[in-house]
Amino acid sequence: MKLNERQKQIVELVNQKQRVSVKALAETLYFTEMTIRRDLVKLENEGYLHRYRGGAIAMCCTEQYPIDQRMYMNEQEKRELARRAAAYLRDDQTILLCGNSSCAYLLPFLKEHKNLHILTDSLQFLTTLSDMQIRCTICGGECFAADKILIGHASENFFRQFNYDIAFIGCDGIDDDGTISVLREHSAQLCKIALANAEKCIILADHSKLHTRSRFNICNVTEDENVILLLKSDI
Repeated sequence: MKLNERQKQIVELVNQKQRVSVKALAETLYFTEMTIRRDLVKLENEGYLHRYRGGAIAMCCTEQYPIDQRMYMNEQEKRELARRAAAYLRDDQTILLCGNSSCAYLLPFLKEHKNLHILTDSLQFLTTLSDMQIRCTICGGECFAADKILIGHASENFFRQFNYDIAFIGCDGIDDDGTISVLREHSAQLCKIALANAEKCIILADHSKLHTRSRFNICNVTEDENVILLLKSDI
């Protein structure tokens, strides 16, 4: 997409400030908030920035934001990916559910099935699933506050004890050759356990993960037969 002068200024401001509200952009550039919002949608679709509710952040800064803010990035896309991932749910399954923003949208679909046992690293998921009266077991470990998850050796040892009918995980990068990668080492360790111990592993990835490589490789979708990658391009 060829950017007009206003859109170029938006990208420049977002990159300079790293995080800017719609209101601030509208006041700075002397355009309506509606016009700015339309531009942000186009710019996000082209990979120039990430939107959140009320503003935008630079692509390079996503990792700095906690899960509560990441939940609103590509929200509709994540909801649709979760709906499609739910097609793999069955009664009586033992499920590993990683505590990331994409998997969070899968939670409402779990109540449609009986006798599930969810194992997770997410304190947030534990609370939600308990309220839904779904059996949920959480690992031990050290709290990583930004994502409200438990990490470390205790967490890894806990998840290694179980075999899973299915695992749902996220990722931070999908290289053009099919290599899946994540930003943080604790995420990489949990994903590798999921791949080793689950009969089927579903990776939920919104379009911002495409054509990028993050820090830790976890698998290659062209080589792992038990991996199913769900993408926006499939919708």
